[in-house]
Amino acid sequence: MKIDFHCHTKSVKQGETEKRNIDSKRFVEKINDANVKIVAITNHNDFDKKQYEEFVEEANESFQIWPGIELDIKDDETEAHLIIISNPNCLNEFETSINNLIGDNDKSTFIANIEDVLNEFNNKDVIYIGHYIGKKKMLSPKMIELMEKTIEEKYRLFLEPSNYKTLSVMSDNGFRAIMGSDVQDWEKYSSINLPELKLEVDSFNKFLLLAKKDVTTINTLLQKKEKRDIDISIKLKNKKVINQTIPIYNDINVIFGLKGTGKSCIIDGLCDKYIKDGIDCSIYRAKDVDDTIKSMQTINDNEKFEVEFDLNILSKFIEKISKWKDNNPTSLSNYIEYIETKDNNKNKKRLGITKLKPIKNNSTEKYDEYLEKRKTIDNIINEYEDNNLYEFLDDNDKNILKEINNKIYIKYDSFTKEEYIKYKSIELSNNCITKIKEKADLLSSSKSVPNSTGFFEFAKNRLTLKNETNNILKLLRETKKIEEEKIGNLDEDKEVFLRKEYKTFFDNETGFKFGQTATTLKSVLKTLKNVNKKSLEDVNEYIKLFNQELKDNNIQATDFIGIKKYFINNKGEAYEPSDGERIMLILDRALFENKEVYILDEPERSLGNNFINDVVLPRINELAKLKKTIIIATHNANIAVRTLPFVSILKEYTKGEYKTYIGNPFVNKLINQDNEEDFKNWKDESIRVLEGGNEAFYDREDVYESR
Repeated sequence: MKIDFHCHTKSVKQGETEKRNIDSKRFVEKINDANVKIVAITNHNDFDKKQYEEFVEEANESFQIWPGIELDIKDDETEAHLIIISNPNCLNEFETSINNLIGDNDKSTFIANIEDVLNEFNNKDVIYIGHYIGKKKMLSPKMIELMEKTIEEKYRLFLEPSNYKTLSVMSDNGFRAIMGSDVQDWEKYSSINLPELKLEVDSFNKFLLLAKKDVTTINTLLQKKEKRDIDISIKLKNKKVINQTIPIYNDINVIFGLKGTGKSCIIDGLCDKYIKDGIDCSIYRAKDVDDTIKSMQTINDNEKFEVEFDLNILSKFIEKISKWKDNNPTSLSNYIEYIETKDNNKNKKRLGITKLKPIKNNSTEKYDEYLEKRKTIDNIINEYEDNNLYEFLDDNDKNILKEINNKIYIKYDSFTKEEYIKYKSIELSNNCITKIKEKADLLSSSKSVPNSTGFFEFAKNRLTLKNETNNILKLLRETKKIEEEKIGNLDEDKEVFLRKEYKTFFDNETGFKFGQTATTLKSVLKTLKNVNKKSLEDVNEYIKLFNQELKDNNIQATDFIGIKKYFINNKGEAYEPSDGERIMLILDRALFENKEVYILDEPERSLGNNFINDVVLPRINELAKLKKTIIIATHNANIAVRTLPFVSILKEYTKGEYKTYIGNPFVNKLINQDNEEDFKNWKDESIRVLEGGNEAFYDREDVYESR
């Protein structure tokens, strides 16, 4: 609705244009043509009660007219202009204050001392609008400081800049800013840009409620209404599906009604719509609290992969042991046969073929090392590309990083190839020696000397087994991790956390959930310990048993990771919240998540008024100030009334028909969405439907100007 809180109807001061003068009939025509719903008459140093009453009578309630005045004020250093607008219900009191202030002084030259003005109007039902940036006679910082110190209800003070660009900057930075027409020529009135309230208000008191609610609530930017009409599908209890459009403000929106009227159906429809649109919501349903607590304590198998354990190392260790095979030393009979037959073939002996020995090959270890490093840098390069990890770098830095990574990759690729050529060359040479000796043995009646005793390879292989099993046992013995996630507050000094403990299986780990039964894992672990113990003795039967157990039970590395979940307090002690505390925790968690939309279904259920008043209401109002969207289905009058919702949606079910009434406390009206002629009184319906309605209204007189 358009408003004009700086409007002149007569020329008072010397130098003012005569085009400001207007009669009542023409005034009403001009205001109606501009579709202005509230106008304040603010002539310079003059309040003409007779003219005001004449204009009000002519308007005949087609729009609201509020009495006001634009005063010239000063302090010791500065002269300025200050608009004062009164509650129309206090008309006579306002006139008296003006007369007390101006008296018989010449209105065209009168300048009031700012302290006298504040003393006269302090505790009166008025609002103040001071000239500010870009305006002539703007308030000085000293004046503003004095006004803010003197005026108890700070929301009654506004500043008026000279243009909407400045107003926008002021509004975005938390100032209460407003603009009016300051009309110079009534013939041009319809072309003036005027501020527009987000919501309609039907009285001076309702405007103050908006102003009191939040700095950003009075949004004087033209056409800037932060409202979204959301089309949803609603599944009613009679299984009928209807499509409905719900107006939702970027503020507090309340859905209320008696049980069984379809409130939760709207909540469900809105949840589905927001989720479908990819909007991240915080959703609280009182009926789902137990399920939410249970899901927190439920252990998901995927959590094993989320914890920062190096499962790859454990998997590799297990794989190496499962594939391990013994390297038997060369049989003594091969040496005896060589000794007995070495002189059988003189040509073979002369050529020294029987004494050929393989080249010692150590290059394979270097090759494995470089190959692993090349794979690592290759994975790093791919991670950068796949996950766009260059996003914080400019093109120059990105190219430098790519070049460095590529240089490292090329270097390790070169090393890998060199070592591959070395160990393959030696391997091929040794294969040639073996083949030559085998061929010579076939063509003669003698046996060549064995390539080696095989003891070095045998011992090395057994020691490797010993080391690998040591590594696994150490990993299983020492790996433990604890994570804590805050669930919520029960009061200022009592916080509750969900603790998650991760532990690899090594003994009787009580309370942990593993991928296999404790009996199975104990058996595998026992076999593994025997492999380690017998690694330098007769170990093959245990290796065979280990592989059989892995196969029979389909054991993976993740099966050895156990998870335990439980609640703790802020002292680190195990804590089991009561049923009521569970509700408080989950609601507190939902309210303090960082989301754009908060959907709360019966947040008051099973909660005392202290928690609602001390925690829920302040947080809801805080979220509104942060320009979040809050949607609440409630039976509680404190929530539905004291939050001053931008939209109130009343659900009714009578004679098999569902009805939706939409309105707000500022106009005190709820209109049937399907029939505009069917409307209800917002206050009466709130008292009738909401729990504690009478108390909420009659203990809080600021919601209504009268009982």
